[in-house]
Amino acid sequence: MTILLCAVPGGLGAASIEALSPGDVVSTAPELSEALRLVAIACPTIIVVGGSTVQVVADSCRQLRAIDGCRDAIIVAAGADRPEDVQNLLEAGADDFFAGALDGGQLRSRLLVARRRAAELARHRATERALRELSE
Repeated sequence: MTILLCAVPGGLGAASIEALSPGDVVSTAPELSEALRLVAIACPTIIVVGGSTVQVVADSCRQLRAIDGCRDAIIVAAGADRPEDVQNLLEAGADDFFAGALDGGQLRSRLLVARRRAAELARHRATERALRELSE
């Protein structure tokens, strides 16, 4: 599984690194422009987005979702604690959200959910491909 950290201050801490599975590949993009480039060419499975403000993170989610074919799971790590901030982030394209710094246990749980979603999406794509081949 490929994981992209976009503007996550300090990257993954030691506790968060334990949440990764063997074989996971982690890339970092300190700026949104670099993340957009990586998403377009590398197609990560999971994108973890951080930022200085809720609005910056929401704008990042919108731009990531605007990339053709971006069905990746977007997990947001931001300091939002007001319900309207969380709503704004989810409506902007985030699939999951947690407040504060990346915590190993919380990240592990969210990565598990994203892995299930990615496996389901892969099965769906394989079924679509098989159906197209049958109709040709």
